[in-house]
Amino acid sequence: KCVDDCASLRKGGYWYNCCTDSNLNGVFYRYGEHKKNTDGITWYGWHGPNYSLKKIEMKIRPVSFQP
Repeated sequence: KCVDDCASLRKGGYWYNCCTDSNLNGVFYRYGEHKKNTDGITWYGWHGPNYSLKKIEMKIRPVSFQP
């Protein structure tokens, strides 16, 4: 069980079970970098938790898809 309520801390989705490596539903910070909060629109593996992405695009395809 998680110690923190990451959905509240990161202003993200209610479906969080624990903290995650991305937050696509977070707060948009106009100038990208932010130091005080980890609640931005983030992809931790790319710019870390202190950079808010301007936009994201999520694509879904069927399991049977073959390129």
